[in-house]
Amino acid sequence: MYKIIVFDVDGTIIDTERATLMALQEVLKEDLGKEVPEEELAVFLGIPGIYVVNHFEFIDPASSLKKWVQHMDRLRGHNQIFDGISELLSIIENRGLRLGIVTSRTRLECDQDPLLKNMMGQFECIITADDTVQHKPSGAPLIKLLDLMKVDAADVLYIGDTVYDLQCAREANIDFIWAGWGSKHDVESFEGPVAMHPVNLSNFIGHRV
Repeated sequence: MYKIIVFDVDGTIIDTERATLMALQEVLKEDLGKEVPEEELAVFLGIPGIYVVNHFEFIDPASSLKKWVQHMDRLRGHNQIFDGISELLSIIENRGLRLGIVTSRTRLECDQDPLLKNMMGQFECIITADDTVQHKPSGAPLIKLLDLMKVDAADVLYIGDTVYDLQCAREANIDFIWAGWGSKHDVESFEGPVAMHPVNLSNFIGHRV
């Protein structure tokens, strides 16, 4: 039986896709004069923002990243907690299991998000992009969580919505469930358990996948 259930944030706990992609579109147009359709940008969901701005070779990556974050903050009205997440967290806590987060967000981005801030107290350990040198798809963030929570990989289940989350879990030798409710990737090709609604996860969290 698992002892700790760990969640990604964007696309797993909170639906941030619309605001993230709209903000990235605005920065690309303002700083590079490029108009890129949202569907072409979806591949960049789930990885640290600095990797994204470096990919597009902005003249001043730090400035463009800051502008992207500012646009996301302005557009955060599009964000919402996925239906069923609050119920799922209650189920997990009632079963006596511990909760964690591993996200590509920075600590500041987590602290300033009102949707996440209201539930952060439920999570015993939160690993952000500030906590490791290597980031997803590296397994380093999950390995850091194992060290801080003093548990074995076999005791942990990770839930995420992107291939980067999957690769992170595999490198850390941690079981993974695909959050199909938030994923824009081809979940049908994933050879493993997929949950299409958060409450469906209650069928997995008590037993190994």
